[in-house]
Amino acid sequence: MRPVPGAPTRCPGARAEKEIISEKCDIWSFGVILWEMLTLEVPFADREAQQITYLVGMGQVQLPTATLPKRFSALLGRCWDITPKNRPSFFVILAELGEDRAGDGTLAAEAQQYLEKKAAWQAELQLEMDAKVTEAKYRVEQAKQQLDDSQKTILAVQQKAEQFEQEKDQLNKQVGVVLGGSA
Repeated sequence: MRPVPGAPTRCPGARAEKEIISEKCDIWSFGVILWEMLTLEVPFADREAQQITYLVGMGQVQLPTATLPKRFSALLGRCWDITPKNRPSFFVILAELGEDRAGDGTLAAEAQQYLEKKAAWQAELQLEMDAKVTEAKYRVEQAKQQLDDSQKTILAVQQKAEQFEQEKDQLNKQVGVVLGGSA
């Protein structure tokens, strides 16, 4: 087995052990880099390098493309095809990405719209998270106040119980004196 050069996040993983390292491996890596450029995210950020290598190599994990513009999503799907010979060549990818050079610029517009939508989603999620954090802090403060009030009530009840116990002891002494003195 030959070692696979490159970062695990950008390599076809264990698949490369079964295939000759070729342009088709580079196509897979290009797909990951294109995904990074489109999403502005780190691929597989929640996983360790060994997990990435294994899962990608077994075809059990892929980067999410559902929210990407359809043309990019389709291209990435072809770049990450589990069968290397089914992956497009760079010539095909360049032709596809270059369609807009003399045209209407829709490919670039789609990418820009996606990034704008993503920024809006992130801002909306951040607002929701901030609201939930504020609400949680308020509830924690309420719970602290209730706990403090409960502790004060318990302390007052304990003090009253001690006071009653002392009064009981005094009454028992007085009863003992009265009963003892009259006998």
